[in-house]
Amino acid sequence: MLLFRLKNKFTGYFWLLLTLVLVVGGGNVAKGQLRTYATLSTQGGTGTVTGLANVRGASTTTPPAGSTPASLSATGTTGALGGSAVSVHINLQFASNIPSNTIVFIKVSSITLPSIASSVSAVAYNNSTAATGSTFYNLVAGDGTQYIGVYASSVFNQVRFIVTGGGGGLLGAPAETASANVFYAFYSTSNTADCGSSIGTSWSGNGTVVNSGNAIDGNLTTYSDVTPSLLLSTVEQSFYFSGPSVTNDEVKATLSIPPSLLSLGLLSNITVNAYNGSNTTPVWTTNLGAVLSLDLLGLFNTGAPITVSVKPSLPFDRLSINYSAVLGLLVTLHVHEIQRTSASPVFTVQNATICTNSTATLIASAPSGNQTLWYNASGTLLFTGNSFTTPTLNTTTTYYAATAKIGCTGESLRLPAIVTVNPLPTIAAITGTTSICLNQSTTLSSTTAGGVWSSSATGVATINSSTGVVSTVTSGSSTITYTYTDPTTTCSNSVTTILTVKPLPTLTSSLTPAICSSSTFSYTATSSIGSTSFSWTRATVAGISNASGSAATNAINETLINTTNAPVTVTYVFSLTGDGCSNTVNVQLKVNPKPGAPHILSQ
Repeated sequence: MLLFRLKNKFTGYFWLLLTLVLVVGGGNVAKGQLRTYATLSTQGGTGTVTGLANVRGASTTTPPAGSTPASLSATGTTGALGGSAVSVHINLQFASNIPSNTIVFIKVSSITLPSIASSVSAVAYNNSTAATGSTFYNLVAGDGTQYIGVYASSVFNQVRFIVTGGGGGLLGAPAETASANVFYAFYSTSNTADCGSSIGTSWSGNGTVVNSGNAIDGNLTTYSDVTPSLLLSTVEQSFYFSGPSVTNDEVKATLSIPPSLLSLGLLSNITVNAYNGSNTTPVWTTNLGAVLSLDLLGLFNTGAPITVSVKPSLPFDRLSINYSAVLGLLVTLHVHEIQRTSASPVFTVQNATICTNSTATLIASAPSGNQTLWYNASGTLLFTGNSFTTPTLNTTTTYYAATAKIGCTGESLRLPAIVTVNPLPTIAAITGTTSICLNQSTTLSSTTAGGVWSSSATGVATINSSTGVVSTVTSGSSTITYTYTDPTTTCSNSVTTILTVKPLPTLTSSLTPAICSSSTFSYTATSSIGSTSFSWTRATVAGISNASGSAATNAINETLINTTNAPVTVTYVFSLTGDGCSNTVNVQLKVNPKPGAPHILSQ
């Protein structure tokens, strides 16, 4: 078998083999991947091998310390009737047995094959016996690094890399010298921290896959074109990951088709298969029609890329998209990107309903060793963690949550979390008198019925919660709030007004508490409020000979006569009006009788 693509006239043989296009750099360890390296090397056959020790891993988990490979060279023989091919090989042995169907990768370079008479190949061995079902294929990295993939259907513990030089032909045609370099061999094992990188992609079947590497380049704007060549034919593109999956791993696929060509038959003919190791029987399978929701079906039919996530139920390390042509219709399927990711987030609170000017808390969890990422609709990362509190929102907003293994860039399908924002109800303004005196009451109202009244300072004024009747307590100010709650949305809105309670005017002037009968009583009243107007009245009192009196002034100036031999109390009633508030204050004066004339008693 001719393994590598040859120059010019030999390119036709290239399609005899399975070729993978890698996106990882040559020889680099994928993030989190657990590699086991071959630690023993031997050689055999006829030819030249140099640097044999250079291919041995420093340990089972560490590649060789140096970067110098082993070199293999083999030259065929010549003869009058034609020469013979000559092979040389190198064995790379592992410290323990390798499970059946596990793929071992041999890093190689500088392969020189003069013609199809020369070749390179690989075989899996269990000690000195070729393993049952041994198969190999070639992988070419994006940077040109080459690998040989080797697997078998039975247990094995080493792989043999073989270089064969072609023999000379008839009529003295020269023999060929074939050569190659070998760096090391390894296989991957399952690891929860494995980022699940897409190592490579291949295709097979009756059809074409153009730009196959675009499906694993990390760029959603590029894609591979998968097209069956004939009606009822099938073409398949396969994707290889850095190691076996772990529990909850998913595959995220972004696909598109030309607009208006979607049919249920087409979707049913696009099959997704998951495989493990070299086993040709899928461990899990589904068709695209069973995966797409109605919303995605509509979007898919517009030609826009859609992203779906599938979760095989068993461990897998490769995935294929198998496309069978629909009778009467040949449609190209665009594969934008294939990634293996952690499980999609599990929501505790996925959707929330709030009122305008409020926040919402969305909650989603990720599997152990993973983290939850929150995005806005523009794809900007907003927060990392299980519980995300939104900013204050005024419109309905969609956020997206995804999970990613810690330290990895790949992430799961982003699932929407919708925060529905209901508007606040409209409330009519508060009407009514909002400046009253301490001894007054008022009723406030709003044309929006069904709300609740409240006062911020109940020590100044109280308000009946349902009627809006205000009762004053003391002078000062209080914020009166009217709150209405929409019974449908439960959103509340409020309007406020400032209620001012004005103090009553009071007397601040001092008073002579008592006078003698027939003495002049002079008193000038002053008020606690400026610009207060005064008036006073005095009723007739038994024992006081004066008739009742009154005046519209703050001054009293009169002579009171007590006609009795005992003190008599006289009450002046002042009416004060200041700053629109009125008050009545009593001023009491004691009028003492005059003492009688002295008597001289005879002795």
